[in-house]
Amino acid sequence: MKRPLVLWLCCCSVLTLVGTKAYGLAESTDPGGSNAQAVHDLGQIGDGIKIGLIASRNVYADHEAFFDKDPCGAPTGPPHANNLDYTGDGNSPWIHDTWMAGIVASRGSSSHPNDIGVAPGADVYCARVINDAFELSQPWLDGTQFNPNGALDELIDTYGCRVIMTGIAFTSTPDGQSGFYP
Repeated sequence: MKRPLVLWLCCCSVLTLVGTKAYGLAESTDPGGSNAQAVHDLGQIGDGIKIGLIASRNVYADHEAFFDKDPCGAPTGPPHANNLDYTGDGNSPWIHDTWMAGIVASRGSSSHPNDIGVAPGADVYCARVINDAFELSQPWLDGTQFNPNGALDELIDTYGCRVIMTGIAFTSTPDGQSGFYP
């Protein structure tokens, strides 16, 4: 039996630090926003949290936003973004998936040190589930009886992700005939 997941459709914005407080962009703190500022004010920045990103492609894991910074703001240590491929087409970084991961876990950059994500202390595991032909196969997501290690199972069981998010949008009618599942 599968465990219930929290599936977070990412619709938050990047925060800006001013002094010692984090201020979200206006759109993120209005009544329909994410209220990430309030979470940061409570000292919650996602330290030690692992987030799974179900994605079309992968993130630019070498982007400086995913590294810790030294006192001068230069990237240091290993990246906090990791790429996984469930399609067999290999890792394929894409700017949209990098934005998604950055909105959540950016640690800023040398040119924008105060632009941080909602959970800048988190690690992101990006699972590519759409192949080069823009097809999505259900086993890539949730596995099968014969291959139980789909992206969701591995993100949870192997990588320890406790938050799962996606930016994949399905434009067809939700009638099981979307074209993504043959």
